[in-house]
Amino acid sequence: MASVWGFLTVLGAALIHLSLGYNYTVGNMNAYLIPYMGVTSGQTVWIHAVVISGQAIGMPIGGMLTAKIGFRIVVAIGCLLTSGGIALSALTVRHGLGPFIFTYAVMFGIGMGLPYSVLFTLAADWFPKHRAVVTGIILGGLGMGALVFTPTQTALINPENKPNFDPSVKARVPNSFLILAAVMFGLQIIGYCLIRKCPSSDGDGTDIFSESKEFEHKEDPDFESEAAVNIKESEVHEIYNYTVKEALKSIDFYTIALIIFFDTVPITLQSSAYKVFGSANNLEDRFLSTIATCTAIFNCSGRVIWGLICDHVSFKIPLGCFLVIWGVLFGTFPVIARAPTHVFQGLYPVWVFLLFFSMAGHFVLMPAACSRIFGPKNTATTYGLLYFTTCPSALILAAIVSVHDIKNDFPLTFYCCCGLCLLSFVLSLFLKDKFGKLSNVTRLCTNACNICRYVPPAVKDVDDNDDAEVSVVSNNRIYDN
Repeated sequence: MASVWGFLTVLGAALIHLSLGYNYTVGNMNAYLIPYMGVTSGQTVWIHAVVISGQAIGMPIGGMLTAKIGFRIVVAIGCLLTSGGIALSALTVRHGLGPFIFTYAVMFGIGMGLPYSVLFTLAADWFPKHRAVVTGIILGGLGMGALVFTPTQTALINPENKPNFDPSVKARVPNSFLILAAVMFGLQIIGYCLIRKCPSSDGDGTDIFSESKEFEHKEDPDFESEAAVNIKESEVHEIYNYTVKEALKSIDFYTIALIIFFDTVPITLQSSAYKVFGSANNLEDRFLSTIATCTAIFNCSGRVIWGLICDHVSFKIPLGCFLVIWGVLFGTFPVIARAPTHVFQGLYPVWVFLLFFSMAGHFVLMPAACSRIFGPKNTATTYGLLYFTTCPSALILAAIVSVHDIKNDFPLTFYCCCGLCLLSFVLSLFLKDKFGKLSNVTRLCTNACNICRYVPPAVKDVDDNDDAEVSVVSNNRIYDN
């Protein structure tokens, strides 16, 4: 049983991720930055695009540095970069978009990426049989960031609910960064003091997506691990653990990469523009800030619910469902804006909450697809490579929309997001979900890619090959074997 330090480490990691959840306030802050800096809605897309690009760069660097210098220095650097970047933004916001993006997006993004997955592994090592639960708790802290920082931003910048272009509102923008950075740094200090490395952790890089420790078949016939007992009661399969090189040879790797590449566009635009869209349609700032705060609840709960669905039916069916729902919501978002203001005010929060609930599925189902197709053992590394596709996607998007003011063309923006969601849905039909329920309905599409689907030699005779890296798969869990 884990000691009290195990629980404190989970709490500490969640608090640090709560501070990193400041990232989800970009849509709320953009509404104040546009009038203060005199920039367009399209130019503010650079902020979120650079943040997620920095995160994509920082994540693998954080993992490599942790192996060489330990987790404490990596986490400390990440905390200093994030809170320091926000604090310095109080100065750079006065000097143009370029310097501001460096402190507010580059520093924060890299600082967010460095400890991001390190904290998952650190906390999960204390609870090897409940890794997914621990990861979910920490991700919940990340998702709840908007619940803490969005109302704080609004209270600091626009407590009197005035128009965002009011001089008194604009005057409060620079100093707000100092207070927000102080809150962030306070959470990080508390979290940093609580985290500890599990003494029994051997640093073997056990995958954080696995529910249990790797277990060996003992020669003692009376020995049965808890995992083995649990999975006897349900249908059992074996899944081969692809190496990273083998995964790179598979068509499924590039299909998932394309889905992530396309999904990054609606994720970035949704996070950056939903509040500006409401403001452009005559909704009050205080109302919009309340909606922005509540999105954290749907972002957080959505990850749990999509994960539970994936546990029961695997990834392919929920992946297709969430992409279709997400696309329909984007396609109808501009339509509801044509309604009278009082009607739109009632429909707007429904659409925004459902958009964030749907978006949460992306962050659960993409790593789940990677783990189910390529095995859990190397998922962290394989998914890290897949996640890197967010970097070019976000930067290309920002370069395109920065020359246009999307505030004047929201319908086209959201229709493009709808189209990309539906394109991702089509691509998802070709993924191979070996253990998914109801996935036979897409067998024709899946088999069409078999000619390009690399099958490692060890997979063909996995039952006869004692050296093959395999994991045991039950209806709802994966166990390393």
